Amino acid sequence: MYKMLMLLAFFLSNLAVQAQSIDTALLKEKFHFFSKRHSSTSLFLHIDKSVYTNNEKIWFGAYLIDTPQNQANHNLLSVFLVGENRRKIELDGKFKMEKGVSSGSLRLPDTIPPGSYQLLSYTNVLDNSGTPVAQFSVPIEIKSITQQSFSSQLTLLDSVPRNGMVRVKVDVQAKAGQASDKNLPVVSYSAGNGYVHSAILKSNDLIIEIPLEQLTQTKPTLLAKVSYNNQVQHLSIGLPEIDKKRIDIKFFPEGGNLSNDLPGHLAWEAKTAHGSAIAVVGLLLKDGEVIDTVETNSYGMGSFQLIPDAESVYALKIRSGGYLQSDTVFALPKSRLNYLQLHLPKAIVNDTLSVRIYSLQSKPVQIIIHNYKKDYAVFKTPGLPTLSTIQLPLDGLPKGLSTITILDEAGRPLAERLFFAHYDKSISTAVHTEKAIYGKNDTVKVKIKMVDHLEKPIQGAFSAAVVQDNRIRVNFADIETSVYLNRNLGMLPADPLGKGFKNKDYLENMLLIKGWRRYTWQDLLDTKAEDTLQHHQTLQIGGNVKLRNKPLKSPVKVLAMNSEGVAIIESENNGSFSLHADQLITRDGDKVKLMVNGTHERKYQIDINDPYNQMNSRLAEQLERSYTNGVIDNSSTSVQELKGLQHSINLQTVNIKAGKRNSSINGYHGGPGANACGDYVDEYGHFNYERTVNRFKPIIGKLYWKRTDLEGPYFKVEALIYNGCTAEDKVAGFVMNGIGGGKEYYDSEEEKSDNPHRSTIYWQSGLVTDAAGEAELKFTTGDLTDNFRIVVQGITTDNLISGHGMVTVK
Repeated sequence: MYKMLMLLAFFLSNLAVQAQSIDTALLKEKFHFFSKRHSSTSLFLHIDKSVYTNNEKIWFGAYLIDTPQNQANHNLLSVFLVGENRRKIELDGKFKMEKGVSSGSLRLPDTIPPGSYQLLSYTNVLDNSGTPVAQFSVPIEIKSITQQSFSSQLTLLDSVPRNGMVRVKVDVQAKAGQASDKNLPVVSYSAGNGYVHSAILKSNDLIIEIPLEQLTQTKPTLLAKVSYNNQVQHLSIGLPEIDKKRIDIKFFPEGGNLSNDLPGHLAWEAKTAHGSAIAVVGLLLKDGEVIDTVETNSYGMGSFQLIPDAESVYALKIRSGGYLQSDTVFALPKSRLNYLQLHLPKAIVNDTLSVRIYSLQSKPVQIIIHNYKKDYAVFKTPGLPTLSTIQLPLDGLPKGLSTITILDEAGRPLAERLFFAHYDKSISTAVHTEKAIYGKNDTVKVKIKMVDHLEKPIQGAFSAAVVQDNRIRVNFADIETSVYLNRNLGMLPADPLGKGFKNKDYLENMLLIKGWRRYTWQDLLDTKAEDTLQHHQTLQIGGNVKLRNKPLKSPVKVLAMNSEGVAIIESENNGSFSLHADQLITRDGDKVKLMVNGTHERKYQIDINDPYNQMNSRLAEQLERSYTNGVIDNSSTSVQELKGLQHSINLQTVNIKAGKRNSSINGYHGGPGANACGDYVDEYGHFNYERTVNRFKPIIGKLYWKRTDLEGPYFKVEALIYNGCTAEDKVAGFVMNGIGGGKEYYDSEEEKSDNPHRSTIYWQSGLVTDAAGEAELKFTTGDLTDNFRIVVQGITTDNLISGHGMVTVK
């Protein structure tokens, strides 16, 4: 920091600026308080792709970033999938997190409807408001590859309400040779906050009339389910909002305000009433007269320069047409009597920030470079000329978003602007294959080399996926955008070019508008020591044991049994107990069975309180859509189908093998692990013996031995015929989903046997580079011919890893 202060004094010598401590101790204390109050911890999930089909697995690697000293408390990761329209949780899972990393998978069921979804995740640590400290969400699409016997479509007939309602047409068409005389299509639908209605289509179409009272919410949506020929299709379409055929314009003066008689840069953003970014042309007016023509780009963003005077009124006029029924005028923010204006020619910079300051008066100002956490430099000027261009070295700042704040002599903010420092200090990840084109079922070796901006080797932990290229959309989450931008600026619109963080023009637009702020400086100064007290809670799974549905009066031992072993848990006198993650870890999606130890265990009942279920529902309700629900003319099931080579039909070879005999009393046992009820046998035929190491699923109708001296030294057994999971068995205990070990691996041979046309041909997490910054991947292609993208994402001790490559299978 001393070096940075000296450099600042050198660059500003022409302005007679001297580095000066402005109550440095107090300022350092305030930054410390502010950073503790506002946690910078972030979570990122690298998923293998963004487009899935039924019965595929979602593979992921999780990374906890910028975690303070309590990283060890983040030991459990919850991951769940939510439909964006219905807010319904389709599937969920819990996974062990260790040293800030985790991994696993969720398999999509056959019955999940196609559409837009969000994969949400969070860790078990909560802030003072009971909200997870580390959260992450990523949009995915689910497409259908099932051959349908009919097609259906929704068509919006009224873009604005007419006669107190909006009409939508439903069309259902049976495909050639698939029509049925025995049944008719049934359509179930709901709109806005309305009830679910059903109708039988006696012809090929149906007109749905939606009353205005069902269109009062933000972004109303019509949800429809079409049932026909024993198949179900789901459709949704955005509906017009009442009195909202308009566009919304927002203005963002650079630095916070427009100043009288000083050049100011004004950013602006144009969106439809439904939140869709649009490119529009506007007429800039001064006292009603046109002085310029301005426009937004494909992001719906634009900027222009203006020197306002105090006596004039400025506005922007958008002519009618498209989204407007009539010409509309939007007032610009009023200029202020302010003697200073700030402008950054570039906000995405490397090690030097160029600052342009316009001034009407030569007054002392204080300039502070900081990131609202810990690094900052302070200096003071006795006065500024009319135009000052200052070059500020950024040696003392870490890579990422930082802020320049200009204060008057009394410490009041005059202007503030976000910028991105050390953009060039990125890790270069080179991905090389031995050749560009491979054949079916060919072996591929990939060499990865990571170096920093000084060409020095980098050691890091990462995950890698090799995925069919058309399964990755432009909004595919990358770790640099998520960590450096989204956690501070919120969800950003996708870069149309698909470059994201690598597109500097895209970043400049994002910072100019999404990074606009009207000072958080006062919030910083007002932060006190007591504001930093964080009573971090952790989500804890617990349970309660009752005896014949009555509270206990003395403790009991609860057995938690799964394929990994048995944990013994001592309850409190009233029967309550806590379950820790290590006691619930399973493999391959096995269940955990809880039961009371003893000879009268069937008299006990076990209830489980899983706070993750309530938290999942709460976060699902708060979910923001990843796309803008604009009003479109139609929605068809054809867009829900995955086109191309994924429809290839392959007859798989089925190998039938004889079962292997073992030494159990019946001569046979099932597959490894416990069954869905938590029941298991060992190789000797002992049933549900907690000391068993090798566990196998019992077979209905077979004879096994049950030990009756679980606490005693003698070996006593009684014979039983296994009758499966009966109602009595369920009363005797409780069966729950286990917790993934956080180290689940992709088995290419197993995945290939399940689907030779698989779109993900390689996935691996927990990979590391060696001292030379190198790593090697090896995998086998499948039967699918196409371009496959290699995606690498991960972390180092002080930076992020993001790289891409390509391989072609012919």
